[in-house]
Amino acid sequence: GALVLFSGLSASLLSTALDELMDWVLGWCVDHCAMGSSIDVTDKVLLKASGSSVASIFTAPVNYIGVIQRCQAPGKNMLEPEPLIDLVRSLPWKGSMYQFFMFGGVLALSVKLIQLKVQLQNEDREGEEVRQVGAQTWEYNSSE
Repeated sequence: GALVLFSGLSASLLSTALDELMDWVLGWCVDHCAMGSSIDVTDKVLLKASGSSVASIFTAPVNYIGVIQRCQAPGKNMLEPEPLIDLVRSLPWKGSMYQFFMFGGVLALSVKLIQLKVQLQNEDREGEEVRQVGAQTWEYNSSE
């Protein structure tokens, strides 16, 4: 009947809620870890985007289940409904693992490059301070 229209709704809502929760947690983690450091806004956005890609790999199977359940109904010209455990077993887990390693590697590489960038910026600042102190000392000595 009409309830067929709501098949997969709970899985879709759960997927959306998990996406929002992971985005919030990821944003909090990036902001919390960046406190007191000189990370640019663009670098924060890059970390959030890379982290979001990794997080979406974990919510994708829930979304797949919702889509499959929407296509199933006991009726003519429809897919026969399957138990949830069979749906979970039939998901593309191998492809998800490949995506996890690929996007996780991109996230790790982004973190390392941003760390190196911040480290180089700090070294440049320290070098500039040393040069300024040296110039002031030279000016003081030459005025005597």
